[in-house]
This record gives sequence, structure tokens and C-alpha cells, in this order.
Amino acid sequence: MEFTAENVENVVNQFYSDIGQQKSINIWLTTAQSSSAAWTFSWQLLSIEKSPEVQFFGASTLYLKISRFWAEVPVNDYDSLRGRLVELISTYAGGGPRIILTRVCLALSAFVLNTIPAVWPDAVPAIIQAFQPENFHLLNATQVCCALLETLKVIPEEFLTCQMASSRRGIVRHELRAGLSHVLPLLYQVLSQTTCPESVSREALKCFSSWVQFGIPMLEDEGLIKLVIQALHREELFDIAVDALVNVFLHSDTHRYPACIMKLLPLILDTESLLNRVIQENDEEKCTGLFKLLVAIGENHSRLLVENTLLQSVNKINVLQLVNLILRCNNMPGYFSVDESCSDLPFSFWYVLQDDIISADPEHFRVYSETFRPIYARLVDVFLHKVQYPPDEQYLTWGAEEKEQFRCYRQDVSDTIMYAYNILRELLLGHLCTSLSLIIADPMQQNKWQMIEAILLAVEAVADSVDVSDEQYLPQVFALLPQIPFTNLKLITTALDTVGAYAEWINCHSSVLPGVIPLLLHGIGNPEVAPSATMALKDIVSDCQLQMKQFAFQILHPCQEALLNRQLASREQIRLMVCIGRVLATLEFDDIMASLNVILTPHVQQLQSYILEPVGEQTINTIKLDTF
Repeated sequence: MEFTAENVENVVNQFYSDIGQQKSINIWLTTAQSSSAAWTFSWQLLSIEKSPEVQFFGASTLYLKISRFWAEVPVNDYDSLRGRLVELISTYAGGGPRIILTRVCLALSAFVLNTIPAVWPDAVPAIIQAFQPENFHLLNATQVCCALLETLKVIPEEFLTCQMASSRRGIVRHELRAGLSHVLPLLYQVLSQTTCPESVSREALKCFSSWVQFGIPMLEDEGLIKLVIQALHREELFDIAVDALVNVFLHSDTHRYPACIMKLLPLILDTESLLNRVIQENDEEKCTGLFKLLVAIGENHSRLLVENTLLQSVNKINVLQLVNLILRCNNMPGYFSVDESCSDLPFSFWYVLQDDIISADPEHFRVYSETFRPIYARLVDVFLHKVQYPPDEQYLTWGAEEKEQFRCYRQDVSDTIMYAYNILRELLLGHLCTSLSLIIADPMQQNKWQMIEAILLAVEAVADSVDVSDEQYLPQVFALLPQIPFTNLKLITTALDTVGAYAEWINCHSSVLPGVIPLLLHGIGNPEVAPSATMALKDIVSDCQLQMKQFAFQILHPCQEALLNRQLASREQIRLMVCIGRVLATLEFDDIMASLNVILTPHVQQLQSYILEPVGEQTINTIKLDTF
């Protein structure tokens, strides 16, 4: 079938009405778009009388031809093609479907990227000059302005996604960056008008956000950024304004304007009242937007913020207000993944902040530490609350995805507590030890297993950072372990993981072994906590092997019983055999042989019984374990 406008229109209509044939129809339409005839029928399909579906296909075809088949356009047709595109934009700006207008604007943006700078060196100012109300007598000023802003907005977007040789991309980027000097004054002129229609303001903010990728000269355009910040307080502009500002403060060029950033910071902090309101209204979407903005400033300009705390000044006050607002993000009410989903935003910020603090020279480090230590201490308290599990009956109602997100969240919290230890050091361990002892000593608090579990999780988190010679707080923590009322499997699992994490420290402080060995042996008999118990026992007997002789028979008997019960998974059984081997290595030869007879005899007898049975897949797997 010939690729005429009439045939293509019929096939497009068939595509939307005959769902069963869409695959084969799509192949035909794709072929039509690649044909040379597409240069003709695409314009015909864009007639204002056509249906929106047909118009969209025509606009998409025109964009495809200009962006990917540019070589087919004769040089002499460049000017006429540009004129027709501008005329087409004016047609749909007067009341056609918005989605069609955007596609036609994309076609013009593809034209710009193909012709700048050799053919159309002043493309950006020329477009601004072309879209003036006096040039479009059938459109009002608002319609013309919206068409201009839509056209300008899609040029950077098209630049990001189009296929272009790297050498060519560098040239085009340079030209578009030069276009900022024309686009940004236009946007300032639009946004500074007090009577500016909402539709125009929205388009201006979207355009600003799009052009930010080329870097904003903050000194020259500070006024424009202030206007965008003001838009945060307008309900209908909030989402677009916050996205634009995040793009501004995340751009690498902003590091060149430290004074400007500190000057703009108070305006950002003025949104605290707005933040208070949206938190109270439980408007998570706006909470997330504001926190993204605060975190973007903090994370991307952490060193600047830290350096501004050296002296008592307004800047220091502003910095501490910003950091405390970010801390509020971590302290959002409810359980992460179920009640809220934004308290994970600042994790990277806390890492970058502590990294800038500890990398400072000693004199500055002392000042920074004194300034930020209280904040990190409050952060740990927030985490001790946020990582707590809900009551079991509530946790059972969570879906698998929510549970997995909460598990990952707890791991991220553990990592961040480790970073906090770099600032707090022994103060953190002391705080955890004191909190644990107070809960255990209070009969009214002992049933709050979630808080005990959270404290142990924090103790485990800093295991790799604590010096093995520490004798101030860890001995107290391990002395408290036997006193904990282990009434919940999650609490037992975390306690076992904590013991395993400190295996190297325990090797240097073997006096705690009598208190932890029974906990480990109690866990290996329970299939639900056996993964943590066997892993921790393996770490202990490996790192503390020289101290295992006195506990040998205390360990061997429970391991033997756990193996005989056959309730453990294969990897747990293998870990137990490793533990048995390491413990036996500490005994005399006669004791080794006697223990091996007791441990291995049941498995040898089981292997003998298999000889007389038909061999199935399950039997083969059991034989492999017994052979091991």
C-alpha cells in the first residue's frame, strides 16, 4: 500500500480501533515514517481538521524525520522548513491539543540542533525575536508567550536525549550555553510581572529548570533565582519551582559562587514555616520536595557550610538551621516504607558532612567537632527510634516489598551510625551503653524489646570502627547481654549478629566468652535464628580459637544435637561442622577421637542405610550432607 496521507490516516485510525492487529500495523507505520514520502504526508496529517491521533502521528513523524533523517533535507529548503515549523507552532498555540504543540516544538528544537551554529548561528535569540505578539495577529500575548517558552524549554531536553557525535555535542553545548544570556533575562522579565498568568509562570519555571543544565551564572541572575524561590510559596507553582531549584543547587557550576549561595540560603530557610505546615497536614509530596531541596544544598555544598561554622556569625546560624531541618527529614513520623518514604533522603548528606569534618586540619576539626557533635548525637537518637520494628501483629500486615524496603532502610541507618561514630567516638558507645543499662534495670521497660534491639543494632553498626583495645564501654555492653529478656526472635537475631561482629574484640577480651557462648548455643537449635547463630559461632571459634578449649564440650554437644535433628538448612549444618572442626583442633588426640566417634557415628549409620534404599533426589542431597 502506497504511503499517501489518506492511506496513512486510515491505518492510524485502524491502529486505535483494531487492538488485535496493532503489532503488524505498527510495523507498517514505522516503515512509513522512514520513507521519503513522510516529508509530505506528515504535514498533511497535521491539518487542524484531523483527529488528535492522526495529528500526533503526523507531528511525531515530522520530528523523527528532522532529528534522524536530516541528511535528506536539501540545503536550499532549510529556511522554508524553519518558517513552516514556526507557522505550525502558532497554529497549535491558538487552541490545538497541547501534546501536538509539544511535538511540533520538539521538531523545531531538532532543527535548531542540526543547524546551530553554521547555518543558524543566532538560533536562540532569533527564536525569541520571532515569537513576539506583533508577529502573530491571531494569538493573544499569553498564547505567544507560552508557545515561546515551550519551544525554548524543549531545546535543552532534546539536546540531552538526541544522538550526536561527541565533537559535535561540544560545539552545540557551547552555543546553547551562550544562549543563556538571552533566555535568562527573558525568564526574569516574565516571572517578575505581578500580573503574570499562572500558565505563563508555570511554563517559565519549566523552561528555567530545563536550561539549568548549562550552568546558571548566579551572580548575574541572583534575582531570577530569588523569584524561583518565591514561587515555592505559591501552591500552583510549588512542584515546578522545587524541581528547578534542586537542579540549580546540584549543578557543579554553583561551587563557583559560594558567597551567592550563602546569600540565598536565608531565603531557602524561610520555607521552614511552609515545611511545618505540610508536615502537619501530612502532605508527603510537598515534604519530599522541600527536603530534596534542603538535602541538595547540604550535600552538594557541605564543605562550604562546614567552613562557615568556624566563626560566630549569621552564616553559622543559617548553616545550623539548615542541618537541623535536614535532621527533621530523618525524623519524619511513622515507619519508613509504610507511613512515609522520605526519611532516607539525607543518608548521603550525613556521610559527606562527616567526611568534610574529619578531613579538616586538626585545629579546624576541633571546632567543627564541637559544633556538629550535638547534631550527630540527636541523629543517633532519631535512628534508635526510626529503626524499631512495629508490634508483631502490625508487622505481619506488611507486604513483602514493604518489609524489604524497611530492611534496606535499617542497613542504611547502620551505615550512617558508623559515620556518626567518626564524630562522636566514645560518646556514642557511652550513650548506647547507658541507654541499654537503663532499660534493663527498669522492669517497666524490659518488655520494650524493640528499643533494646535498636540499641544492639547500633552497637553492631560501629563494630568495624571500634578499637579492639576498648575497655571502657564494650565490656559493660557484653556484661548486660545475659540480662536481656530475649522474648522476640528479631531481638535474638540482632544480638547474635552483634556478638559475631565483635569476634575480633572478644578475642582480646575473652572474659566475656562465658556470657556469650550460651546465647550462641541456644540459637543454633532454633531454625529461625540459626543463620545468625551459626555465623556468629563460626566467627567466635575462628577468631577466639585459642580460648575454645575450655568451652569445647559445652559447644560440641549442642552442635551434635542440632545436626541430628536435621532441622537446619544445609549452609547452617556446614557452618556447624566448621565450628566442630575448629573446636576439636584445640583438644588432645584421645578427646578428638572420642568426640568424632560420637558425632560421626550417626551419620555413618545413616549412609549405610541409604545403600539399602532406592536413591531419589532428596536422598542424594542428604547423602551429600552426611558425606560432608
